[in-house]
Amino acid sequence: MSNPIKHHSVAQHVLRRFCDSDGVLWTYDKEKNQIYPGTPASQARGKHFYSFKDCTGMKNTKIEKFLSQVDYAGSIAIESLLRKERLTTERALDFMQFTAAQMLRVETYFQRLEACLSPLLQESAKRMFKYDPEFKSRVTGRLKEIGASETDIKGLFASLARGEFKVTANRDYLKATFLQTLGTIVELFRRMRWCFLRIEGATERFVTSDNPLVLEDIGTDRPQPLGVANPNIEVTMPLSPTVTAVGRWDGQTDYGVISVQPIKVINQRTIDQAHRFVYASYRSDNLLKQVVASQGKQAQTRVVKIKQGEATIMMPIYSN
Repeated sequence: MSNPIKHHSVAQHVLRRFCDSDGVLWTYDKEKNQIYPGTPASQARGKHFYSFKDCTGMKNTKIEKFLSQVDYAGSIAIESLLRKERLTTERALDFMQFTAAQMLRVETYFQRLEACLSPLLQESAKRMFKYDPEFKSRVTGRLKEIGASETDIKGLFASLARGEFKVTANRDYLKATFLQTLGTIVELFRRMRWCFLRIEGATERFVTSDNPLVLEDIGTDRPQPLGVANPNIEVTMPLSPTVTAVGRWDGQTDYGVISVQPIKVINQRTIDQAHRFVYASYRSDNLLKQVVASQGKQAQTRVVKIKQGEATIMMPIYSN
């Protein structure tokens, strides 16, 4: 795996556990209202999904290689959990790192980052143009280096003064940002209480998606933003059709059995927060209807401006 090209946003070992007895991964497309049989290798992937251009201008695949190592260690930890074994400290950390990486590596999270960072970058650029006396000098020098004329430069600054520009966070920037966040999420997950709940004596089965780890505020008061540090947050991630991981700030770390109603609740969360695809170990027209009906229910990021005296604070909020 010296130079991988096809990168999976959901670990293949996760998808393999949701195949049926014939190795088929039943894929539910909420946009096209379709069910079709697939394979783990063909789903939740993209060409150079994590690649970025390095200083030489070449595509760098270090992120994918790093995630492959995280996936390998995480797979071993999950297999131990499915056997109801007690994890060593090292294996528990492998599970936390895998789970945190799986939360951050999906298209949904990249879109959340873009929705959060682009308005902040836009506002920063606006303020730099208005208040930073060196900004024009730096921009002018850079434009002259690439051959821009005085007329072109004056026209650009006139456009900037009218606010006729848009700044967005490109994908390479987002990739770098998500890696910087990983250590923080791992530490938060390490401090949470995790239980692993198994289906016994029921025909219901867990499903997963192209956004397999879900955050839900389960507090009884006014809902808070969906973040791991939220004291009322519940993290759910099905590990197989019959076992799910549940992380909370209270409760016990243990193995247990789950009843039918909570299974349905967790599945609905998974379906609602799927970016586009839901995966199951069975084919069901009723499940397809449920998947299609979930369009528009995914949590969104919005940036709120808060006035504090003469200052303005921009606060990103991720919520349902």
